[in-house]
Amino acid sequence: MTTSWTEEWLDDCQTILNDILSQPGSDLLRYPIDENEYPDYERIIKTPICFDDIQTKLNQNPCGYRHSREFIADCHLIFQNALTYADPEVK
Repeated sequence: MTTSWTEEWLDDCQTILNDILSQPGSDLLRYPIDENEYPDYERIIKTPICFDDIQTKLNQNPCGYRHSREFIADCHLIFQNALTYADPEVK
């Protein structure tokens, strides 16, 4: 299996994203964080990203991802950002 971007990978990534977004609570990570509600977010999180950003990249023509590992890295970053921001020692 190659790591370069293919239609099969695009379909797989879209399926993964759809599965994530169907989970309860996923709406918390779907859209950009509201800076009025969480004013310290940008100070703590240096590379903000949400699932809507990933969906936008997947929908671009050509796809905003050159390799499947970029999609995986963005998904990981969303969860890492959430864990970092939720860590009481960071604030």
